[in-house]
Amino acid sequence: MSPTDSTAQPDVAEVRLQQAFDAHRQGALDEAEGLYRAVLDLRAGEVRALRNLGALELQRGRPAEALAWLDWALAAQPDQPGVLGNRAGALRALGRGEEALESVRKALALDPDYLDGLNTLGLLLTELGLPEHAITPLERALEREPGQPFFWNNHGVALSRLSQPDQALVSFDRALQLAPGYVEALSNRVGALRALGRLKEALAACEQLLAAHPGHLDALVNRGCILRDLGRPTDALAVFERVCALAPDHVEAHWSLALQLLAAGRWQEGWPLFEWRWRRSDFQPLAGRFPSPPWLGETPLAGRILLLHYEQGLGDSLQMLRYLPLIAEQGARVVLAVQRPLLPLVSGLPGVALAITDGDPLPPYDLHCPLMSLPLAFGTRPDTVPWRGPYLTAATNKAEAWAARLQSLGRPRVGLAWQGNPRQLNDRNRSLPLAALEPVLKTGAAFVSLQRDYAPGDRERLAGLDIVDVSDDLHDFGETAAIMSGLDAVVSVDTSVAHLAGALGKPLLLLIPFAPDFRWGETGDRTPWYPSAQVLRQTAPGDWSGPLARAAKAFQPG
Repeated sequence: MSPTDSTAQPDVAEVRLQQAFDAHRQGALDEAEGLYRAVLDLRAGEVRALRNLGALELQRGRPAEALAWLDWALAAQPDQPGVLGNRAGALRALGRGEEALESVRKALALDPDYLDGLNTLGLLLTELGLPEHAITPLERALEREPGQPFFWNNHGVALSRLSQPDQALVSFDRALQLAPGYVEALSNRVGALRALGRLKEALAACEQLLAAHPGHLDALVNRGCILRDLGRPTDALAVFERVCALAPDHVEAHWSLALQLLAAGRWQEGWPLFEWRWRRSDFQPLAGRFPSPPWLGETPLAGRILLLHYEQGLGDSLQMLRYLPLIAEQGARVVLAVQRPLLPLVSGLPGVALAITDGDPLPPYDLHCPLMSLPLAFGTRPDTVPWRGPYLTAATNKAEAWAARLQSLGRPRVGLAWQGNPRQLNDRNRSLPLAALEPVLKTGAAFVSLQRDYAPGDRERLAGLDIVDVSDDLHDFGETAAIMSGLDAVVSVDTSVAHLAGALGKPLLLLIPFAPDFRWGETGDRTPWYPSAQVLRQTAPGDWSGPLARAAKAFQPG
């Protein structure tokens, strides 16, 4: 029998395959690839070679090539949980998160105890903006394999996205106990310390990480963010610019640079970079909603239907509604898509042909624009912020009803909002406890709570305070606007209530943390966004005494 006889081929293929496995395990990827390819020359469609070539390309950071091999392996043998899991990893690396989610769910349908699949599922759900759903698969994986540091790290990431940095820190510490040099967990731990306001610890941990890994880009970005939080914006800006120069495709560096430039008033540079948000993982569910690029001011609007759609928080939407008259003047017919609580407030606004919300059918349109891209589309600078007076009003019948209801209250009547959405990542810094309002409450003004939702225990605490609680009637922002119409002023932390007060032209005392959101700038007690607002800033991280004392002074008799 000759050496090339077809009956001898399977043995040669098996030998080559075993050699490929050995080389692959030893990290000799080029040698392994050559051997896998040799196996395929001998035995076309050999699934083990195909799937391992896919895994190999993933190791090399070449997800497109990996996907091709993995799809070939699945075409030959569809029911392979591990291959489906690797395929999810390749799709995730390519930014195709929804497809990745579908692939890993197929893997788990075949093997519910596929641990890497559970981990990948949790990671994808976190990145797709569903961290509350990520916890269960990650905890299932940890129950079965508590010694896996990668699972603990991803568990911590999900908790961080749920604004639970204290619990996230526990998970990152557990990951580091199991793998002390685990760089990603070290970097994530820095982020958790920062979120907890433990800034000096965070900076020290970050410096330690960078001493061991000077080129770690995520750690450099973390360092810039901590410097910003510590009131060192110039140093932070230099860090972000350095990372962007070193890594022109680094998403978080460009995003952080955008925020820093905007905070510094350098809007001409900042607004274009603000578009980098669409490359962030938590924006991916939104980024794929529209097949065409957004309108950013380059196309004439006359005679066109422009779909304006929300993308972030309620406050962001309220802030950007100021652009509606400018759009109408260009001759566009506007379809406005907003969050459901805003719908009663914006229906019938001048310049809005149709207002819709989630679940409503999407009408035909010619162009679309995310609301937070409007400053870029109109080339907005600090001295050109659109303001022709209040651009929102309360419905007359509702305003009259609330005026009658509040008639018995004394003057001045002051609305209070002390907490924002707890899911917002910076809420720990921007919100304050109800008890902290004591200096304001002692002034003798009449106070009305503008909170719809309360932190645990706050509703009970209100019973002992001289604050009118109307939360059961705050069905939407139309009601909140109607209440505000009968108030003399509003005291609010940086949340949607503050934006509503500003849009209504209501006198607003805006309580701002030491490291403010980019839109309020780095200094000053005024903002071009809302002329009726006075900005009361912390002078030290976490210290609300100064802003609250200034707020209280505004309502003291005489």
